[in-house]
Amino acid sequence: MSAADGKPAGTSAGNLSVAMISSFPPRQCGIACFARDLSVSLKTVEPGCEVGIVDLEGTGGTPVDPGTVNVSSAEKSLQNWFQLNSDQRSSYRQAARVINLRRPDVVCLQHEYGLFGGPAGEHILDLVESLDRPLVTVFHTILQYPTRAQKRVLSALAEASAAVVTMSKTSVTTLKEIYGVPRDKVTPIPHGTPDADPALAGEAKRALGVEGETVISTFGLLSRGKGLEYALLALSRVVETHPNLRYYILGATHPKVVLDEGESYREHLASLAERIGLAGKVIFVNRYLSREELFAYLLATDIYLTPYLNPEQTSSGTLAYAVGFGKAVVSTPYVYAAELLGGGRGLLCEFRDPDSMAAQVELLVSRPDLSDRIRRQAYQWGRQTVWEKVAERYMSLFRAAVSEVRPVSAARPSIRPRLREGVWAQGAPGSESRATLLPTTAVRARQVPGGTGELSSSTPTTAGE
Repeated sequence: MSAADGKPAGTSAGNLSVAMISSFPPRQCGIACFARDLSVSLKTVEPGCEVGIVDLEGTGGTPVDPGTVNVSSAEKSLQNWFQLNSDQRSSYRQAARVINLRRPDVVCLQHEYGLFGGPAGEHILDLVESLDRPLVTVFHTILQYPTRAQKRVLSALAEASAAVVTMSKTSVTTLKEIYGVPRDKVTPIPHGTPDADPALAGEAKRALGVEGETVISTFGLLSRGKGLEYALLALSRVVETHPNLRYYILGATHPKVVLDEGESYREHLASLAERIGLAGKVIFVNRYLSREELFAYLLATDIYLTPYLNPEQTSSGTLAYAVGFGKAVVSTPYVYAAELLGGGRGLLCEFRDPDSMAAQVELLVSRPDLSDRIRRQAYQWGRQTVWEKVAERYMSLFRAAVSEVRPVSAARPSIRPRLREGVWAQGAPGSESRATLLPTTAVRARQVPGGTGELSSSTPTTAGE
């Protein structure tokens, strides 16, 4: 039974009510799209499920991408419960009061540091400690070398949660050894992907007018952390022997990057492409793509590149989508890519190394048999990550969290005193921490937009980056 209200929950006898705390479309943010897709899929697999959105930044309105043409009935049925002003601390406790009054069976929090206000996004702790409902937290970034503040916030969220989710199995070990999170509290659930049909690739190529060409693509909002200059340098080597090549760089520039430096990074990439002989070979699609547009480009893609620079990146919606669409992928070996592309599902290249990347792209272009084998293995793997299957796993986890949590009639005790005392500063008792807490200035790649950490938290991509 649900705490304090006597309604059935957490069993097959009753439909769950879920509060989803996240950024949400029309905000252009990868996590917003993740939350939207998960919420819709929960409604798809269990039509009686109620999903209430606690939307960050007050985006409000119908939770639908502006560019979406067809809106499912499940998407229309999502409810906006509250608009949280992420920079206003009082808004967090107000959100918790609204959630408690609504009495959902479970609260699902999508966490990235920069989504929330305060040092390392600590304002979210005000909301969490005020909840009287079971909490499941999805960690989109799990740093191996956190700052002291980052470690404290993540550890506090994990302790307050009935269960936590990570999208990579590698991160399970990181959570235990660095943050002291018990292994039995962590559930790895892969990033969801659309249910794509590779047989439509030829039709997509014809629609784009690229039949007979090798189409390479990268999507997501532009920032220097994407490492696209290395992709350009690599392709300038490949095109010498394979001139029938076209590279699509899909997506607008990250809004924070535009505020800081305008379009200087995109202009640099365009100038570089011209200088190294890729004029006419590189196409910039400078806008935030609707799902229909994105799917069309992915279907037409032969080789997908993620030349990202941050080795700590523990999730990538763009990479998950590429694998789910059955694409041959070449990527730098950041944590998520090294795991996802294992078992013959893709090829890895060295960080910041155009020659290494060029060699892997050349191998795929010159070996159709290898490319086909990788595509088949990627697509086969992706069948287990279609959104409906992922939603079923979340639904099972939600039910387990509800059934295992003791009934609560009051908010959680404050976790602030323990944070101030620094309980987690040296790791949880009994854990063997591999990380030395570094000052912010010494943390590798911490401020790279589009990687993981502070800025990546709100990196708006079309998947969940």
